[in-house]
Amino acid sequence: MIDLAKLTFQLIDKPIDFLVERLVNTRVVEASLPREKAFFLKQKSNEDPIEYINTMVSAIHTRASAAISHISIMVGVTILLMVRIESLNLIKVLMIAEIIIYSLILLLCLRCVRSMTLNDGLSYEIEDLPTVYDKEIVHRFSVLQLINSGLVLATVVFLVLIVAYGIWV
Repeated sequence: MIDLAKLTFQLIDKPIDFLVERLVNTRVVEASLPREKAFFLKQKSNEDPIEYINTMVSAIHTRASAAISHISIMVGVTILLMVRIESLNLIKVLMIAEIIIYSLILLLCLRCVRSMTLNDGLSYEIEDLPTVYDKEIVHRFSVLQLINSGLVLATVVFLVLIVAYGIWV
């Protein structure tokens, strides 16, 4: 029987991880999160690391979901404008490239909203889970940095395309 979750992890998440490791300084994220965790736990009456993990995962999911909504709107508008262009020209080619870029960013977003340890095909001892979760939180915040940078660049390109569309089409 094929383990679809493990196969997906190997085919999609591993290349994403490779990309993030080369484009994001994960050491900065890794260094800042323990300070945030200490501050968070200090502010609470109970020092429950599970609550911290839940809060961080929730924050990651919220940010990734907002990015998914942004991407959906931008791709939809780009497609609506693109279908109005009758011939293949530079603006249409750039719009197609824009859709591809947004689709790649979407894959990064989906990586952030996956289950924490269920999708990698590995099993962990219960005492190892806090460490595994901490590492995964660092990784997901690193992916979010890449998402945010990509969204800014893609949105700027989109705005330039809108101006070009208004002038030439």
